[in-house]
Amino acid sequence: MESKPLYEQVFDVFSTAYEAADFGLASQLLAVIEFVACRDDRPDLSERAYRLLAEPADDGSDRRR
Repeated sequence: MESKPLYEQVFDVFSTAYEAADFGLASQLLAVIEFVACRDDRPDLSERAYRLLAEPADDGSDRRR
């Protein structure tokens, strides 16, 4: 079984932290995602993270801070 690339694993944890409203951890992981996106010339990685941030919460509320 092939494992996911590290940036995908980081994104999964970022997504989970954000959904759980652990904004401290999510912001730290966002910094890691932005670093990897810049280092690997992958702007799609940070764009994907910011799209998640722009989505409303499951209850329909605006969770952006």
